[in-house]
Amino acid sequence: MDVRKISAIAIFIALSAVGAMIKIPSPIGSIALDSFPALLAAVILGPVSGVLLLGLVISFQRSSAA
Repeated sequence: MDVRKISAIAIFIALSAVGAMIKIPSPIGSIALDSFPALLAAVILGPVSGVLLLGLVISFQRSSAA
């Protein structure tokens, strides 16, 4: 991995952290915007980076729920 890709992953991680704080109320529950940057990273940076970011998002969700 080069520096540009690592910094892009760091930006997507920051976007996921901010998106986790934003909750949109809906009739079936609340919608969080934390997984969208991981999907976007998978499209832009490739599937390996997207899976890495999604794993970090899921681990962040589990640690904040406990």
